[in-house]
Amino acid sequence: MRRPDPGRPGARDPQRRRLDLRDVEQRRPRGVPPPGQRLPRPGAVPRRRLGAPRRRAAAGGAVGADRRRVGGPGLRPRAARLGGVQVGYLGPLEVGDDGRTVAVPGARLQQLLVALALDPGRWVPAGALADAVWGAEQPADPVNSLQSLVSRLRRALGRPELVEQSAAGYRLGVAPDDVDAVRFTRLVAEGRRLLAGGESRAAAAALDAALALWRGEPLPGDDSPEAAGRRAALSDLRLAALCDRAALAVRDGRAAEVVPQLEELAAASPLREDLAGALVDALAAAGRPAAALAAYERVRAALADSLGADPSPELRARHLRLLRQGDRPAEVPTNLRAAVTSFVGREDAVRTVQERLAASRLVTVVGAGGSGKTRLAGEVASRVVAAQTPAAPDGVWLVELAPVTEPTAVAQVVLDSLGGRGIVIPDPVGEYQRREARERLLERLRTATCLLVVDNCEHLVDAVAEVVAEVLGRCPGVRVLATSREPLAIEGETLFPLGPLAVPAEGAPPAEAAANPAVRLLLDRARAVGADVEPDTAAVEIVRRLDGLPLAIELAAARLRVLSSAEVAERLADRFRLLTGGRRTATPRHRTLRAVVEWSWGLLTPLEREVAEHFSVFASGAPEAAVAAVAPSRREGAAAEELADVLHALVDKSLLTATRTAEGTRFRMLETLREYGAERLAELGLVTAARAAHARWFTELVRVQDERLRTAEQLDALRVLDTERDDVLAALRFLGDTGDAAGAVDLAVHLGWYWLLRESGQEATRWTAFALAVPGAQQTPHAVLAEALQTLLGFAVGRDTVDVRCTKREFAELSERLTAAEDAHPAAKVVRPLMLFMGGERETADAVLEEVLDDPDPWVRATARLARLMYAENDGDVDRVRREGDEGVREWEALGDRWGLATLLSSRGQVRTVDGDLVGAAEDYERAQDCIRQLGGGSNDHVLVTMRLADLRLRAGDTAGARRHLAAMRAQRSLGGAGELLHDVLVAITEGAIAVIEEDDAGVARACAVLDELLRALGEPSMLSAHSGAIGHASAAALALRLGRDAEAAEHVREGYAQALVTSDRPILAAVGMSVANWARALGRHRDAAVVLGATTRLRGTEDATNPIVVELVTSLREELGDEYGVAYAEGRALDPDAATARIDPAVLTSP
Repeated sequence: MRRPDPGRPGARDPQRRRLDLRDVEQRRPRGVPPPGQRLPRPGAVPRRRLGAPRRRAAAGGAVGADRRRVGGPGLRPRAARLGGVQVGYLGPLEVGDDGRTVAVPGARLQQLLVALALDPGRWVPAGALADAVWGAEQPADPVNSLQSLVSRLRRALGRPELVEQSAAGYRLGVAPDDVDAVRFTRLVAEGRRLLAGGESRAAAAALDAALALWRGEPLPGDDSPEAAGRRAALSDLRLAALCDRAALAVRDGRAAEVVPQLEELAAASPLREDLAGALVDALAAAGRPAAALAAYERVRAALADSLGADPSPELRARHLRLLRQGDRPAEVPTNLRAAVTSFVGREDAVRTVQERLAASRLVTVVGAGGSGKTRLAGEVASRVVAAQTPAAPDGVWLVELAPVTEPTAVAQVVLDSLGGRGIVIPDPVGEYQRREARERLLERLRTATCLLVVDNCEHLVDAVAEVVAEVLGRCPGVRVLATSREPLAIEGETLFPLGPLAVPAEGAPPAEAAANPAVRLLLDRARAVGADVEPDTAAVEIVRRLDGLPLAIELAAARLRVLSSAEVAERLADRFRLLTGGRRTATPRHRTLRAVVEWSWGLLTPLEREVAEHFSVFASGAPEAAVAAVAPSRREGAAAEELADVLHALVDKSLLTATRTAEGTRFRMLETLREYGAERLAELGLVTAARAAHARWFTELVRVQDERLRTAEQLDALRVLDTERDDVLAALRFLGDTGDAAGAVDLAVHLGWYWLLRESGQEATRWTAFALAVPGAQQTPHAVLAEALQTLLGFAVGRDTVDVRCTKREFAELSERLTAAEDAHPAAKVVRPLMLFMGGERETADAVLEEVLDDPDPWVRATARLARLMYAENDGDVDRVRREGDEGVREWEALGDRWGLATLLSSRGQVRTVDGDLVGAAEDYERAQDCIRQLGGGSNDHVLVTMRLADLRLRAGDTAGARRHLAAMRAQRSLGGAGELLHDVLVAITEGAIAVIEEDDAGVARACAVLDELLRALGEPSMLSAHSGAIGHASAAALALRLGRDAEAAEHVREGYAQALVTSDRPILAAVGMSVANWARALGRHRDAAVVLGATTRLRGTEDATNPIVVELVTSLREELGDEYGVAYAEGRALDPDAATARIDPAVLTSP
């Protein structure tokens, strides 16, 4: 979950806790890491002119490599974007740049930065800066010394343009709000303005955001008078903000919560009357007038002793009101019982209910059983009492309906709750008693101003609705806060749907889990029974499997007195047996989880019960059409309108939740309710029929969406399949488990293209293997296509294949068998030539592709052309890519298929890069990225395209731009898609390429060490990992040569060459050849280096004149060889592809 921006007023903390003014100060703004977690800044050195002679061998090979290489256009450098830089001095100096902490070493460098940051965006005279840095101990030449210091600061920040210079002096080129003290000052002023205008909620948000920026004493270590003055002003502003925040808490009925913090602050600043006033108000509002008087006396005595002064008139007036009890209302009468457990995780809900109750006279909290409705309503009501506000001077009264069974008794129960039991006249029918109670109730409430909390209405909903409607209509001072599993459905009702507590994301780190409200509730209740539980993986699993349902969590916590959290998590498979033994004081239907659910089930009509039970077959919710397909009554002819009414009723009764989506309304059932429904379905013997209907519906859904995946409706189809994924796989599991081989294989085949687009290769191979393992699957019509897709997708995720020749035989064999299956699915027509190509049958593959290019299906034709262009790219045949690339782009644009368009644009962008059309290449890459983002991002292609964009920046000499793309590559790791190890290799390659251009040998060494470790972890090459492995070794060799580690470089070029041979990809071979040429130069074999360089051009199919590494290598070799360079280069370029491949073999260089 994304944290709210502390600098944005109105932002709400989704994990709001009990208010603590000290804690508020320590909430950190987004993008600023905590102290002590600084990231090392890569070393920065002056950039050399590209192409200039080098003192030693240069790194090369990785930058400019085709396919899985860093590639991209040489754009004209742009000014750096400054928006990501933030400076903080509300505490130890911190500098952040796009989420990365930048170290600013040295006291004087820090003093210079702070001096500039005091007035961001304004010119500061050089003399003023010198005074701020050196004070009275000025250097002999302050102007030059300051310029030197500014240069050091620019290098430290990594953005030279941040510190600008003019005749007026220097200035820091950041927005005012990018400096924490400036933002703090603005937010406090905004909060106070909002507070004065009566906008309490927005004021609280602004003040919280301001206080969250405070990390400690401002400008620590600076003893100058100017710093002392700034420090005092900021500290005063902070204390004023704390006072205002406390005042808001008092208004909110939370006075008792802020008293401890105010006492601590007042003790630390005994002469501050604003703190004393805030404390006096909080103590008085918390019902502690004696303590409030004592607080006043302390500040009065401190002022007299220290200053010989009296308190201000305002503070004296507070004191007088306390003495007279003039502004303290009488205690609000109530029958509420004090809470005996802490209130956890619902602060936002309390605020929202309070707001709705202020705007509406009837608010109903609706939610599933055990969701915490009663506790929430009780907390809201308790705060009305604690606030001593005039909103309910005649009382806050709890009406408990759980034990009531007779609808006619509702009015009497309300009257009894008010303390109004009267004489009951015997009446067998009960009509007189009901009327007499209602009239007495209305008479009692006619002129009252009070709040009724009517709890647990669902089993008496009609009777409660009737009484409440009459009370609201005839008693204008009454407000009602009701709780129910379904609405009262009367005029004027405002609903507050209460869902479960938010649960941590799967795999959430411990710190995030500990702050989660559901985990906090589990830990709090566990500690209450003496269990010492940590927010570990098991605790997260418990709350996740219980859907964040508070009652279920509390019942699980009770079990932690004996069982460990891991044991409780394990036993949740039988949750209804495990979660028993609730509080003895609870109503019977709240003592066990089963009782809670059975109570809800018992309130359903027979048709509602049938639909709820059949809904349990859905793994992740369902649209109405899917529910209709599995509900027996609907299948047997019940009207669609009737089912819609039933679903609406189940939502009203909190058995289902409804969510609007782009595809329509979607219904979902909590896991606990779903398990109960599944039990009931099993007891009735209806599970198999329900799951069969479920499987039929989802099989047809997949067929329809599979067709849409190859059209302009691709994104909608992906969204549908993403949403229904769990149920689709459940359907596939059912078909396999029940022996329906044809159904299982057919479903797996129609999922194949979805899996490919989502790069879900591991899931694809696992489930396709499952379908093919069903008895009789091999004899089904689509079996061979399923097997081909399984093999292809296994290759796509890098299935380990030590014996590559065996895999080629497998591909060739499958291609032959696919001939008879080409009508099974459009993909079969293009999978067959792909299999031939993978099997080494290139001529046959080309012939089949020529036939497919005449297919009537435009998607098949476009895919065939794309395959032919990819083969041409592998062959280094850039002429064909140039000729047919534009036509291919037009085909995919007409189809609206983002996958094909992104793939083709990326390929064309590489050719444009080596052709020197750098602007065109940039446009292609950016369009490809946009297509990939629309598809959901997080793919191998996303990382590769970003890598090529980084290379574009390097070709332009824009290392800052390259670093921004590098940061994007790092972020893409968390999105999934690319295998993490392969992704990390690409990131390390890019880091090394940037370090080479920056001539940052420390950065080169770091990248080299990381690459070494990653390449070892890659192990034996698969047909996919060999691409990254070859380029990784080529890059590692180049980096090792840069560091003078020639023996290490030799090892990398040998391994890189071996892996490049596995790929049969000539641009990959050319990339390795670049490092071989560099290595040859390092050995002093300059002519060999020139020949190898020519051979790489032959393999690539063209020059790569914009590649800075190529430029540097060519320049160096020309200096060494003179005219002989051209002869040797031409010799290598004239070789045929096989001879060129053999010529770049590192073994050639070590032979006599």
